[in-house]
Parts: sequence; structure tokens; C-alpha cells
Amino acid sequence: MSNNAFKKSQFNIEFRTSGKFLIYNTASSALCELEDDFVNEYVDKEIWYRDDKFFQELKQQGFIVNTDTDEVYSQQIIRIGGSYQNDKKLSYITIMPTTTCNARCYYCYEKNMNKKTMSQDIVEATIRFIIEKVAEDKKFHISWHGGEPLLVQNIIDKISIGLKEAGISLTCSMNTNGVLFDKTVVKKAKELWGMSHLQVTLDGTEEVYNRTKSYVVDFGNPFKKVIENIHLLSANGIRVNIRHNVNYDRVQDTLNVIEYVAKEFKNDSNVIIYPAPIYGEETKVIKTKEHPLLTVYKKLEECGYFPEWDSSYLLPRNGVCSACTSNSYMIAYNGKLYKCQHVPVYAENEDVGDVFNGVTFNQEYKKWTKCDLPYEECVKCKLLPCCQGGCLAALNPKEKRKCCIAIKPILDDYMSLAFKNIKRR
Repeated sequence: MSNNAFKKSQFNIEFRTSGKFLIYNTASSALCELEDDFVNEYVDKEIWYRDDKFFQELKQQGFIVNTDTDEVYSQQIIRIGGSYQNDKKLSYITIMPTTTCNARCYYCYEKNMNKKTMSQDIVEATIRFIIEKVAEDKKFHISWHGGEPLLVQNIIDKISIGLKEAGISLTCSMNTNGVLFDKTVVKKAKELWGMSHLQVTLDGTEEVYNRTKSYVVDFGNPFKKVIENIHLLSANGIRVNIRHNVNYDRVQDTLNVIEYVAKEFKNDSNVIIYPAPIYGEETKVIKTKEHPLLTVYKKLEECGYFPEWDSSYLLPRNGVCSACTSNSYMIAYNGKLYKCQHVPVYAENEDVGDVFNGVTFNQEYKKWTKCDLPYEECVKCKLLPCCQGGCLAALNPKEKRKCCIAIKPILDDYMSLAFKNIKRR
């Protein structure tokens, strides 16, 4: 039975910026600025009652909760609700048609994989699997991954044609290095594959990019080619998310590429850039005075690419990612079904079925959908509603990275930048 006493939510992030005292609650996504004469009272008070100043406002926004409330358990209920979907039909799937790639990036988590590509039997079984599972409205989205998907356009063509002939309305996205696009491929991507957006990796400006990619084929100046292709994609209405993989020891490369993109694609709303630490960077000991990721986010803010509040790390979510939902799968080059594209990289046998026989509700399936928190520290973390325990693939020892949200070490400074960005916009 609830009582009349309330406590401050454990998911409150309190921070100061520009002389203002602000609170953000990661569970409710409420943000408020406290009046100066109320700050000390808020900070010092541990228990709240209904006749206290601003009680209703704080309660409605989730900044205070009943003392009987178990906020961590409430998040588990949210994860369970987000994971188990009643609809057994599919509207989305990830396909990895090949592990072959035309680049040799030093940081790639797939670099030690054997190079394999879908056989014709698996391609045809994939088409049948999707047709059998597609939702009643027959709207379906494919996320193409690799390797480099554009190396096997014939497979993408065949699957797309097979699904469209079955009356399926198809859209797609893709993770690619982008070098193999040209006018013909972009036209096909738009009209046949139904491409709406894609992610292109840009590892630096010209010299750094060409050295890092180290393409197996001579493209002349691949950096120039990729930039031209991004313009081409955007001109055809395809949104391009430029991903830059951040090496904490070479943060200047990141700053340079952000500045370049801001100038090259100025006023192009179809193109954005976002940084992500290379897998394993989160475990590095930071020796610089300022955390490298904070330096990067300051540059993003300066160049107008700081994440919008509604697409940032700060929003609550109902699960870790789509891989943890009951009805989300990845079809790999071998025809097996996995919960995440990272899994076959380190454990090819940890599948949850295949396209010939369907889904198997085995221990691997259970591991990805059971909604438990991976670490004891999650229970006390203010960011729990925003990550729900973090990437499960990272728990595998071969991944060599932490589950935690990348901004956790710079949280207060990130909050200040986020608030500044809101005020500016």
C-alpha cells in the first residue's frame, strides 16, 4: 500500500550550466530549471509531502516518486513489455548476404571472419521465409549489412524482386562504405531496393580515410569517390548518416572530418554525421585533460551536428535494442537466424534457427529476450532507462568493450551541451 511520503527519483540527473540549476529525469524525459530560491531546499530535502512547495509539479514530471516505488523493477517491467510482442509476423529484418569486404579497416570487428556469401539455395529460402512471415499489411523493411553489401548486388536484386513479386511493399537501409555507388546503382537502390536511408563510414579526411580503408581495388582517390556518392545519394532523396569511428588517441582526425562534413554538406538536411567510439575505446585509460569524446561533442555542437534531444542518448527506451525483442532476427550468409549481426562474428553456432526450418526457441533465444540486467552497477545507474543494461553482444569476451552508454564518463558536460543546444535551436 502506498503512503504519502515521496523521495527524489534515482533517475534524476542534476547539473548546472550557465548559472542555472537543472534536473533531467531519464525515466520520464522531463527537464526543468529550478528557481534560485528553491535550489537549496530541493538539494537538502530527502522526503517530500503533498503540502510541500512545487510537490505537484515535481510529482507529475517524475522528479519525485512514492517512497514505496521500486524504480529498477519498474524498468524491468518496461523491458519485458518491449521485448515480448504478440504479433508473430515480421515487418523488419536484417540481412548479412556476405562477409566479404573491399576495405581493410584496422578496427573492423569482422576482420578475422572467413569470407562467405549466400548460396542460391539460401537466397531462395530467405525469400520464402520473409513471404511466410511478413505482416498482413505487407509492408517490409530490410537492413542490409556485411561485409560490404554492394559487392553482392545480384543477391540484393533477387531478394528484392522476389518480395515485390509477392506483393510486398519494400523499403531498405544499408551499412556500407559507399564507394561502389554510381548513378546506375543509386537509381536501382531507390527504385528496386526501396532505399530510404543508409549509413556510410567516413574514417577521416582524404589522407587518413584512404590509408584507413586500404581498399583491395584501386579506386584512384576513394575519398573523393565516396564524397561524390554521398552528394549523389542525397540528391536522389536518400538520407545519409555518416558514421565516424572515433579513435581516442587520434581525436584530431575526428575534429577534422566533422569540420569537413559541415563545410562540404552545408545546408544539406539529408546528410548528418555522428561519432561512435571504435569498439574497445571505452575501456582505455584516458590520459588527456579533457575526455576525447567531450572534445568531439563540443565540435559537433559548434558545427551544428549535436544530436537532437529526441534522437540523443538521453531518451528513455523500452529495451536495449531490436535484437532483444521477441520478433527480431538477422539472416546471415549461412542461412542461419541470429538475434544480432555481431553474433556470427564470434560464435557462428549461437543461432536461433534458420530460413529453412524457422525459429528455434533455444537457450540463445532466451538469453537475448530474458530482460535481465548484466551488471550490479546497472541497478544504481541514473542512465538505466536510456540503455536498459546496454548492448548484449558486448558481454562476449571477444568483443572487448563495455555495455555502458559512451557518454557516461562525460555525463554532466554532455548534459550542459545538450541544454545549450536546445536553447540555441
